[in-house]
Amino acid sequence: MGQTNNDDIYAHHWANADGTLAFTGQLNIVRIADGVTVYPNQPQGDPNYEQYWDATDPNKYYYYNGANLMVRDLAAQTSSIKKTFPSALQSMGGSLNFQTRDGRYFIVQYGGTAKVWDSQTDTIYSGSATQADPNGWISITPSGNHIVTAAGPNWEHYSYAIDHTAKSIAATPVNFWTACGDHGVLLSASDGKDYMVTFNCYEDPVGAFRVDVSKNQAGRSVALQRADNQLLVPIQWTDDGHFSAVSKGPLQDWVFFDTESKNSDFNGSTSGWTPYRDEIIAINIMTLQVRRLAHHRSRGMTISGNGYFNQPRVSCSWDGSVVLWTSNYNISSPTGYADMYTILLPIQ
Repeated sequence: MGQTNNDDIYAHHWANADGTLAFTGQLNIVRIADGVTVYPNQPQGDPNYEQYWDATDPNKYYYYNGANLMVRDLAAQTSSIKKTFPSALQSMGGSLNFQTRDGRYFIVQYGGTAKVWDSQTDTIYSGSATQADPNGWISITPSGNHIVTAAGPNWEHYSYAIDHTAKSIAATPVNFWTACGDHGVLLSASDGKDYMVTFNCYEDPVGAFRVDVSKNQAGRSVALQRADNQLLVPIQWTDDGHFSAVSKGPLQDWVFFDTESKNSDFNGSTSGWTPYRDEIIAINIMTLQVRRLAHHRSRGMTISGNGYFNQPRVSCSWDGSVVLWTSNYNISSPTGYADMYTILLPIQ
C-alpha cells in the first residue's frame, strides 16, 4: 500500500469467500493475486469499519445504512437492501464476523442489543444478547450455535447459546473465560464444538489458548480455567498479538496468529529473539501443529502514538486459502507507513 495503515484487518475476514479479493484503503478492493485495485471507491456505510464479505459468494459484501443491511454486488457495481430492521443498525465492535459459514444466519445489533436473523426464513429470533462492553465486540460462531462477546469490566468473555429449533437466544449467558482481554477469534472445529482462541495473560504460562465457549468458568481461578482448556503457543510477557481463523471447509481447525513484541523498535537488533517473536504462524487447534510462516518485521508496536496501526493485525479468507497482514517492515518514515502482505495457500 505504501500509505498509513488504517486497515483494521483484525479477526474478521478481510479477504473474501474464496481468497481472491481483499478490502484495503477507504474503501478499495484489490485482487490478491497481483495487488491491483479492481474496484475503487466502494461504499462503506456507517460505521465505516464494519463491512463484511459474504460467507459463500466471493462477489458480495455487506455494509450498514441506517436500519438497512446493504449488499454490494461488485461485478454489477450495484447495492441493494438485504434486510430492513426495526431501527438503525449499530456497531458490533468491528472485530469479528457477523455471519455464519453457510451464509444463513446473521447477528445484528439495534436498540442496544444483538439479535439473530435467519435470512432463509426472514425470522428474527426471540431474545437478545448484550455486548459485554461498549468498547468491546460481539459476534456469532461459524456454526451459528453461539453468540460470543468480550471486553467487560474485568475482561470477562460470555457466550449465549442459540436454539435454532425454538428460534431463540438463551436468556442467561455463560461466563467462559476471565483470564485476559478481548483479542481473540472464534472457531467451529471438526469435533463439533465452538472455541475461542485468545490469551491468558495473568499467570504462567502466558500465551494463546483454545477455550471452550460453552463451559461455565464463573468464579473459577485462572489456574483452573487453564487446566480446563488448551495452551496452543507460549509467548513472552512483553508480547501481544492478533488472531484470525478459518471459518469453513477442510481447514476449519486452523487459526492464524501474529505475535507482536512491544520491545521491537525501529532499526533495533534481532539478537536474543525468542521463538515466535514477531512472526506470522498457523496453529491447528485440534492436532496442536504449529507452522511458522513468516517474520512480519513490523516495528514500533507499542500502544502509544501510532503503535496500534504499526501492528500487523493478521486476517484470512473464509476458507483459509490466503492470509494477509500489514507491516511497516522496519520503516519509520513517513509516519504510519505500511504495506499489505499475503501468502497464498499458507496451509497445504
